[in-house]
Amino acid sequence: MKLKHGLFLAAAAALTAVLFLFADTIPPPPEPANQAIESIDQPQVEASTIIEAAQKLLPEGPAEEVRQKELALRRARNDQQRAALLADLAKSWEQIGHPVLAGHYYEEAYRMYPERKWLEQAAELYFVGFSLASDSTTRLFGAQRAAAAYHQLYDLDSTRLEYRIREATSYIDGLGNVMQGVMLLREVEAIDPDHAQVNVILGRLGVLSGQYDKAIARLEKVTRNDPKHAEAYFHLAQAYRAVGRTNDAIAAFERVRDLVDDPEFDAQLNHLIEQIKKR
Repeated sequence: MKLKHGLFLAAAAALTAVLFLFADTIPPPPEPANQAIESIDQPQVEASTIIEAAQKLLPEGPAEEVRQKELALRRARNDQQRAALLADLAKSWEQIGHPVLAGHYYEEAYRMYPERKWLEQAAELYFVGFSLASDSTTRLFGAQRAAAAYHQLYDLDSTRLEYRIREATSYIDGLGNVMQGVMLLREVEAIDPDHAQVNVILGRLGVLSGQYDKAIARLEKVTRNDPKHAEAYFHLAQAYRAVGRTNDAIAAFERVRDLVDDPEFDAQLNHLIEQIKKR
């Protein structure tokens, strides 16, 4: 599984879900501006739970490959060799299509022999994996480990703001802990007030919490700086629609359609635009 492809699928899935939820409805009235989205405290998921469940679903060929690599791991002579074998096992799980479990083995490799590339691969695979996970336990484990891994990476290099942003996103979208995520995003915003990704995420949360004017200000700033930022236009269109700026909403959705090369997604956007025009 390729990382960029996985991230695109996750983003597309999120946008598609919003389309299906809101295509035929009037946006809800705004909530009080100071009302926070409730955070969710979740128990820690053990890796063994994910491993056992995944192994039960493996076809015989991949299952035998995993067994042989686990056997080689038990025979390893030193930590450096064990780490290399754990990374090799991670590659097998990535090829099988289980990014969260691949992330786990890369993280284990890093713990055994701290090559930073392995921690980076673990974090990225956890991040993609929790977004794509089909069961709640894997999603929870992936989000928990993604947040922890990106926190550790940021401690190693605080110039890489994307580490902090992905940690925040893991809290918000994976763990339901919006307040923790927003605190981390504010930290990045203090360093770079015009950071596009930070403003898009906070703009999206503004739309969800009914703070439409604040969301519009953030998202318009992003589109001014980057006229090809499709996600910013998408959330901006929702905010425009919620405050009754129908023509602006249609124009923003049409801009998304022009920027995203996906016939199925285009069809959904066209349906949404037609629904808006009918009101």
